Amino acid sequence: MKKIYLMRHSLAGQTDKHLLNDHERALTGKGEEQVPHIVAYYKNNYKDFPPQVIICSTALRAKQTASLFKKNFQLDSTMDILAFPELYITGNDEILSVIHRMDDKYNSILMISHNPGLHNFAISFATQGDKVKFREMKANMPPGSFAAFEVDVHEWSQININSGILLDYVNSKTLKK
Repeated sequence: MKKIYLMRHSLAGQTDKHLLNDHERALTGKGEEQVPHIVAYYKNNYKDFPPQVIICSTALRAKQTASLFKKNFQLDSTMDILAFPELYITGNDEILSVIHRMDDKYNSILMISHNPGLHNFAISFATQGDKVKFREMKANMPPGSFAAFEVDVHEWSQININSGILLDYVNSKTLKK
């Protein structure tokens, strides 16, 4: 059994076309504040299954979100954060390609990426699970959203679209209420 946690990066600033390209957009202060809320929720609900590796896109805001998650969760300082360029502008094929390359010694991964690719993948991936959470996830996946999936496989390469069981979905707006 493998667990995949998907997280959309936290809130980032707008692109200033004179100074910055989209890939280099940084988290806002509010975006930095979102991560501890997600981590607290994760710890309360999934502390027995922490991510063994964090994978993210190469965009600055995704890498910042990954670093803040690791720091706030107080994960092993030697745990890897692996950045993949194909998770920046992404789709189902790119996401599956990255998942398939994960070392089978890991039983749980946290992937931090971007919409619309991450949102489309999450919707396509969930074939079973909590129907209410699925409707919430399908309706919107804003910055700081978190989804938990379980997949009944032994190897990452066995994962396909439509093979995930949605365990949970929350977004940062829900957590602050």
